[in-house]
Amino acid sequence: MFRAVSNRLGSIATVMFIVATVVFVISRVIPGDPASVVLGAAATQDEIARLRIDWGLDKPLIVQYVAFLGQLIRLDFGTSLFLGQPVAAAMLERAELTISLCILATLISVLFGMPLGILAGARRDGLFDRLGSALAILGASLPSFWVGLILIRFLAVDLGWFPVSGWGGPEAGWAERLHHLILPGVVLSLPNAVLLLRITRTSMIDVMSQDYIRTARAKGLGPSVVILRHALRNALLPVVTVIGLTAALMIGRTVVTETVFGLPGIGNLVVQAVLRRDYPVLQGVLMTVAGLYVVINLIVDLLYRWIDPRVRGSLQ
Repeated sequence: MFRAVSNRLGSIATVMFIVATVVFVISRVIPGDPASVVLGAAATQDEIARLRIDWGLDKPLIVQYVAFLGQLIRLDFGTSLFLGQPVAAAMLERAELTISLCILATLISVLFGMPLGILAGARRDGLFDRLGSALAILGASLPSFWVGLILIRFLAVDLGWFPVSGWGGPEAGWAERLHHLILPGVVLSLPNAVLLLRITRTSMIDVMSQDYIRTARAKGLGPSVVILRHALRNALLPVVTVIGLTAALMIGRTVVTETVFGLPGIGNLVVQAVLRRDYPVLQGVLMTVAGLYVVINLIVDLLYRWIDPRVRGSLQ
């Protein structure tokens, strides 16, 4: 276990260095000058030049890059050019909303995708299989922003069942916040639920054709025992991989969802950073998302040891 973790940590360091380089380049190639955006159209060239000097944007890119790497080593993302506060503090203020939304969306996708995928795979070409295939095709073909607008139009505006935007005031309780997050959670979970349904179905179909499943049936075991005790655990390996990786990628997809529903989360912060050319915020958020992704990937790899002992040798 120690060797597996140490090997993964070395890989994580390499990946994060590559990601840091890519993030720095991407943030600098965005058209526009942050000093001009902050000062406005009425600013003079001297005022813009002075502000660029204050922010260190007048230095060569290689100098800015080395300074950026030095900050990352100290886990310091710098100060937002527009907000005037540390990037870590700006992210922390919005983290509760985004994390709550991602957890809710993950739960919805698992509660919807896995059971239907299990039933579809265990009863191939049956009612649930056809229903699951139809829902998968429908869900994969619908853009998330369009689904969000439709849900707002009918469930929030016409029927008044859910709030149109926001997630409650500062004193709002968990029940009120959950009420605000249900529609965004459904929209955010849709691509993951569809993918999870298809992966679970495929994995179950493969497992149900194995010899040990036929042996279990020949012993007279009931369908539920065969599916839950013998088939499901062996079908979980690719399913756990999908759950882990899509949960990490959800933070990136919150950009669209939070914009549609007017949620002041990290996704909305990214949109504002791009519009304002706020390099430190953009770099800080992207590096945080990349870090979460590789950490969750490490956790998924280690879970393989518990789910399937056959892969333990490959993790040494």
